[in-house]
Amino acid sequence: MNTYKVVRDKGTTIVLGKPDGSILEITREYFDFLPELGEEVEVYTDNDKYYINRLKGGTPKTISDENSKDGLGLDTQVQMFRIIGSISLLLGNFFLGIVFVPLALVMGILLINKHDKTFGYFLVGLGAVELVFLIAALSMIY
Repeated sequence: MNTYKVVRDKGTTIVLGKPDGSILEITREYFDFLPELGEEVEVYTDNDKYYINRLKGGTPKTISDENSKDGLGLDTQVQMFRIIGSISLLLGNFFLGIVFVPLALVMGILLINKHDKTFGYFLVGLGAVELVFLIAALSMIY
């Protein structure tokens, strides 16, 4: 039987274990749901592809279902971080850059941690460039 338990979540990979002690580490892309620690899953392989099914009864929870259960899910957080980061970068260009640019950097780091790496790296990179220009401008003034 191909039944495993979720043993560890490493962020980009999920570690699955069998009762006999064997371990299988699979990237998160093969999961169409959010795996929970201790949860039992079925794993099927086809060459280098994995197909993973949740063994809980009832309808399987998808990522969007999981996000909507607590009111402020992952998608909503990511959207908030994107908006706050973008506004902070814009405001940092015009006034109070010393406050808003670091805020944009923090929002970028939070986005990277929430698996929105593209926009997160964009905010961090642009925020770092703005911070360098801000420091150079301040050093010229004082």
